[in-house]
Amino acid sequence: MIGVVDRACHNVNKISPFIAAEKAGCYLEIVKDAATYHDLGKLAVRNQDVLSGATKSADLPIEHRDAGVKHLIGSYRERPSATLVYAHHYPGLPNLMEQKRQLSPFRFIEAKADSDAHYQEYIDLHSKETGYVTKQYNLTNSLHKS
Repeated sequence: MIGVVDRACHNVNKISPFIAAEKAGCYLEIVKDAATYHDLGKLAVRNQDVLSGATKSADLPIEHRDAGVKHLIGSYRERPSATLVYAHHYPGLPNLMEQKRQLSPFRFIEAKADSDAHYQEYIDLHSKETGYVTKQYNLTNSLHKS
């Protein structure tokens, strides 16, 4: 996973000549956060069973993007890093206005119960395995809605 983060940051640095200097750090942070958490839901036990070969399946049983979206979006209606996670297996970026009108924007309804129930387990395991100190993304403060 660290390779994914390094590669994503490298790609942002390559396009930095085309980004306003005062915005480059913001772009880098957004992409780094998205790369760090994009596969968080692969830590689900049922997904691990498929990934390890213990269970045969062409697809993961639980939509793996949802846990990363949950973590990054927090209580906001939209966050750029969460949008990138949502879109990383999607054919293009989603309709932002349509998503913001949803009860749970950018979440995958079929995976939401699993992500909500096991969120802290995934974050703890992710931090332990990667050494990455997990940022908190306003999961409880709902005063600011974008």
